[in-house]
Amino acid sequence: MKHIADSLTELFQTASFADGFTGWQAVHRWNEIVGDRIASRTKALRYENGRLFVEVCNSTWIQELSFLQRSITRRLNAAIGRNTIRSIHFVAAGRDK
Repeated sequence: MKHIADSLTELFQTASFADGFTGWQAVHRWNEIVGDRIASRTKALRYENGRLFVEVCNSTWIQELSFLQRSITRRLNAAIGRNTIRSIHFVAAGRDK
């Protein structure tokens, strides 16, 4: 019979579970990772299948962040220790998410 710690270790090591867990880490650590300037105008909403959904204060900031998307994605993945975030979907505040 397996010890529960061994079972949990195996679970955390499976790719799909690990990606989901680290994806949600990106949501929760968004402000810390992107810094005050970006965090004050955005809110990480959720993670789904490699995509991070982020609410942005207005369309001007969506455009600016689209230029920074690659850099932000690299910073997020480096901070969470896994290449989980493949893209960021920016959504204007007040729109359906």
